[in-house]
Amino acid sequence: MNDFEIGDLVEVKKDKDLSPTLRFYYNKRGMVIRLTSESYRSNKIFLKEWEILFADGKRTIFKNYELALVARANEKKS
Repeated sequence: MNDFEIGDLVEVKKDKDLSPTLRFYYNKRGMVIRLTSESYRSNKIFLKEWEILFADGKRTIFKNYELALVARANEKKS
């Protein structure tokens, strides 16, 4: 499971299982601006939902599995 951080650049996956209302965002890129919720099972994080800001100013909430990481905001350099 991807673990995104605030400021990461993500892309909405083109997935036939996405809700029809979210299909408008297929392959669009946006920035993670906040974690909106976490679900737990057996004391482990099961699912996170992220609010994404797109270039056109729209904001939408996506689940981890609906997003793919494009670039990290804070790359760790060795």
